[in-house]
Amino acid sequence: YTTSSIQQRETEDLVSGYLRIADEEGFKLLREEHVQFLRSGLERLSGGYASLDASRPWLCYWALHALAILRAPPPEPLLLRSAAFLARCQHPAGGFCGGPGQLPH
Repeated sequence: YTTSSIQQRETEDLVSGYLRIADEEGFKLLREEHVQFLRSGLERLSGGYASLDASRPWLCYWALHALAILRAPPPEPLLLRSAAFLARCQHPAGGFCGGPGQLPH
């Protein structure tokens, strides 16, 4: 066993205590619920995400990447709005900002 495989198992054991949706084969991916959550996050984030304001491009990336993995691309209007948002985060001198009008890094 490696350190990371042991930590992975410990994490799975910890999380399994909180999950109630499992069958005899293990946990079930609630694909449609995930897709709906990810798409709604691309539309608008709740106030609970206010502290992650400078991470909005990352949140956008993670949602789009997860949708790609699930083979559930967002509708074209949502994809275009996401691309336009990311374009506004790109600084003219290079790099990306945490959000429109923020400093690049």
